[in-house]
Amino acid sequence: MKLKTVLLFFTCLLLQSPQINAQETQPEELEMIFANPAKQPYFIGGLDAFSGFFHRNFVMPSRFKGSGVSTVSFVVEKDGSLSDIKVVNDLGYGTKKELLRVLKLSPKWKPGEMHGKPVRTSYRMPITLVNP
Repeated sequence: MKLKTVLLFFTCLLLQSPQINAQETQPEELEMIFANPAKQPYFIGGLDAFSGFFHRNFVMPSRFKGSGVSTVSFVVEKDGSLSDIKVVNDLGYGTKKELLRVLKLSPKWKPGEMHGKPVRTSYRMPITLVNP
């Protein structure tokens, strides 16, 4: 009798396990990231507003002299926040650290859209740095 009860208990556990796991999957990190959604994400206010935000917050590292173009990449999340921020090509002299700091301060963007719904979208942009 005890053996049947134990076997019944384990059988019930085995039958329920896939249902529990199926409900626990699909964390946000696993959601698809779009490269070319129907509507691209954008900084609210446009490019001029982003440029203003960037210039107000970016502090040119004193060790950096000259000019160069650094490319940054990030994901614009469904709520407009930025994640997975990376500097693709570092100009050196502390510019990477400062670019990351400023982009982490960014206000929320208008997210990309597919079929009228916000989606996670990868985004790349060049940023020109000049320090005479």
